[in-house]
Amino acid sequence: MDWSVGEYELTAAQLLPAAKILVDLAAPKPGEVVVDVGCGTGNAALLAAVTGAKVTGVDPARRLLEVARARAKDEGLDVTFVEGTGEAIPLDDGVANVVVSSFGVMFSPDVPAAVAELDRITATGGRILVTSFPPEGPMMKVMGAAIEELSRVLPPPPASNDRAEKPFGWHDEADVRTAFEPRGFEVTVTRHQLPMRATSVQAHLERLEKHPSAITGLQAVPDAKRTEVAGRIRRRMTEVLETVNEDPAAFLITSPFTIATIRRR
Repeated sequence: MDWSVGEYELTAAQLLPAAKILVDLAAPKPGEVVVDVGCGTGNAALLAAVTGAKVTGVDPARRLLEVARARAKDEGLDVTFVEGTGEAIPLDDGVANVVVSSFGVMFSPDVPAAVAELDRITATGGRILVTSFPPEGPMMKVMGAAIEELSRVLPPPPASNDRAEKPFGWHDEADVRTAFEPRGFEVTVTRHQLPMRATSVQAHLERLEKHPSAITGLQAVPDAKRTEVAGRIRRRMTEVLETVNEDPAAFLITSPFTIATIRRR
């Protein structure tokens, strides 16, 4: 997925309270080295920099890195931003006292590679904190509705011997333990709540339609079917959003999210 397309900034603004909880829990100290993996527009990186930590943000999307650099300059913060992915972090071994990922590494297409990279860059005594949305929350229900409509017109993914296996869950303490405990880490997963507001269901839907995943998904649909599919997705997402909306006068969903805290023994 190309995270540079669309207007991810709109989603990032809504995710900022979760990034604050993440950084508060990570508790970086002045002078500690913090790496924000999948930093996007810099939410967690900038919050960590305020503590006096030495911060590097890593993301594959060049445009979002430029947005993050502009935010850092505007806020008078010294943060380094570099291009890279969760599976290939362009930093030295053991460089980070703290690694954070605010809804970034949860999208990694190669979990074993991402786990290995997070392990590699984390110093002795260091800690890794990763946020994720569990599948039962309203955010994932809305995404699932869109994916279901896309799956009606897109070819199925290539067959895999692992296809029957349960997908790895960064929200699932058992999965995270299985991945990190053999590498010498202790794992705990805590659950938190993120309110997301808009003036109406329609306003929130329009924000979602500018998300990189929405744009990338529709780009994969043949031209002749794109308008029809976009209409079906909009109707399905509207139905789900109306179902999960907690504020009849406007729009509110309270989305659960998790933070996996992974500490090197």
